[in-house]
Amino acid sequence: MYCRIINKLDTACMEHSVLELWKFSQQKIHNLTEEKIIKALNRTTVSPVYGHSTDYVQLLGGIRRNGTGHIVGASALLSLYMVHVDFLSVNFDENGNEAGTADWATTPILKWEQKFMDMMENVTRHAQEIEVFYEAGRSFADISAAAMFQDIDKLIIGIVMMFIYIQLIVSKFNLVECRLLVGSIGLLCILMAFIVACGFCSLLGISYGPVHTALPFLLLGIGVDDMFVIVTCWKNLNLGNNQASLPEKIGRTLQHAGTSITVTTVTDITAFLVGSLTFLVIILTLGLAAAGIRGCILLKQKFDPNWFLAKHTHLYKFNMERAKFFPDIGQDAEIYFGRLNYSAELPNIYRLLTQFKKEENIIKNLEEWYSGFRYYVNRNIGKDIATDILSDDEFSTYISKYLFSPIGSKHQKNFRFDGHLRCGQPAPPITVSSFDFKFKLFDGPEEFLPAMNKVKKLLHESNFTTGDRFSTVWGKVLANWVTDEVIDTELYRNLSLACVCVMVCTLLLIINIMACLSVFLCVLLTLVSVGGFLHYWGQTIDSTSCIGLQLATGLCVDYAAHICLAFLSRTGTRSARALDAVTSIGPAIYSGGLSTLLAISMLALSDSYIFTSFFKIFFLVVMFGLFYGTMFLPVLLSLIGPKPYESLQATAPQPEEMKVYSLCNAEEPS
Repeated sequence: MYCRIINKLDTACMEHSVLELWKFSQQKIHNLTEEKIIKALNRTTVSPVYGHSTDYVQLLGGIRRNGTGHIVGASALLSLYMVHVDFLSVNFDENGNEAGTADWATTPILKWEQKFMDMMENVTRHAQEIEVFYEAGRSFADISAAAMFQDIDKLIIGIVMMFIYIQLIVSKFNLVECRLLVGSIGLLCILMAFIVACGFCSLLGISYGPVHTALPFLLLGIGVDDMFVIVTCWKNLNLGNNQASLPEKIGRTLQHAGTSITVTTVTDITAFLVGSLTFLVIILTLGLAAAGIRGCILLKQKFDPNWFLAKHTHLYKFNMERAKFFPDIGQDAEIYFGRLNYSAELPNIYRLLTQFKKEENIIKNLEEWYSGFRYYVNRNIGKDIATDILSDDEFSTYISKYLFSPIGSKHQKNFRFDGHLRCGQPAPPITVSSFDFKFKLFDGPEEFLPAMNKVKKLLHESNFTTGDRFSTVWGKVLANWVTDEVIDTELYRNLSLACVCVMVCTLLLIINIMACLSVFLCVLLTLVSVGGFLHYWGQTIDSTSCIGLQLATGLCVDYAAHICLAFLSRTGTRSARALDAVTSIGPAIYSGGLSTLLAISMLALSDSYIFTSFFKIFFLVVMFGLFYGTMFLPVLLSLIGPKPYESLQATAPQPEEMKVYSLCNAEEPS
């Protein structure tokens, strides 16, 4: 009889709202008074709709109490609506987004959530005397996907600025030598490089995400550097040489590109610093390095998903208000058990549950089916499942009855069976069961990482011996926590490997150990200074900064490598070679650095955390890279620099020959 009644009952969407107190009756709600509301909130502990014990106080924010501890008012109300997701039916090819951040949901769920957000946007717009904030499961995915293209206007402005800058560098101020085609082809090469890189990464299974939206800005700055060097080398090598064929001219240009550049005012100033202010440069280097080391020591590891949200979005506003009025709400998580022999593992589950309840400093709001099931069996059957071993048949029968009882029906969502669960019939074998709980709010990795690992340790020590022995903890927040757990180690390891690769490549190309060590020192000083000053600029170690610093390693080596190569390619005293290296290659280096700053300048105006982070990183990389590469390195080379290449030493003129050459050069040609 009981099951016939149960099977005829209607099902309803699961939701948590104070409106349950009046059974969602519009008439009762309209007739409420403040006194009736306060009375219901203080006295009701069982949902009039679902019949489950419910704590309505946790749905109130900014609670005000009187002297006796009774609720007399609140500043915020929280309502939660649950949707059922069939994870086996989730298809990201159908329901994914361009950012790769789509939520685990099916098409009907996503449509329902979209309707919900449309309705709530309309409610928010017309709400009077109250403020309404909302979120849905798809909110972060939608906002992150939109963020990929929210700054497309800044990208277009950056392209125009870069095109104008290219024309100023490679063209002359007349209609004949205005090289519009050269500048256009240079930008086209950058576009082609970007498309090829995206396509190649796609072949490797690397999807295009929100972080990658900053790459066009970075490629604009980095990609034109080589064009400046090649164009300048073309001018210098082929001036007055009109007899050579075009392929021969291009070959000569590419052979010498990067070593022949015209002297500019900037390099004159740099050369003056190298020649006369050596001590000052060394002191400044030591000061910047010391400040960088201190900043690196203080650099914190922290990541907040809210940083990825623009402040005007509905999700950011909702999260801020929830943090304000519900500061202790915690982070949702679940414990999952697999295909265990539950009748035999009940004592182990009991011991695990006992340990969990002791960890009040890290978890809260533990909602588990075991205690209710134990109470139900003890009251109706007279057995204590904590000590009495149930047979498989007994467990299947009792768990089925419990899940259809008034106190146990809410836990049906915590089970999945190898078959259909039917009232009045033994339950099929359990494939998955779960406990729900919340992690307390933590200030940073130093708190939440030990909490996460403590839960993992308890599960590892649960000593399940039957079935697949599977048990794990899961929650959306754990994705960020696991990242934080490894990101600092990954960052330092990857930077170390990148520096080793830079050193090896530099050694193979420059073929001089002393020069290689000098370049490596500049790269190391640049990275230390960038990391330290990121701390002073309010940046932390997260996935975005890790990617930026990794890319910075390849960029900062350029400045030092060009100077070092030019130094090795010249003869004379160390000081003369250092000055000649700066004055010859310096303009191309500074043009490249300026082009990078120009390309990333638009990122500073963005509301996107990713874009502003990349701006900070690459701004510091360019500034410190230029300083260490064009100021500190020449000073270092002028003091302890290596000898020129042996081929140059063998053909270098003797001092006497140089004097005669100088005298002959001063005479009128015969």
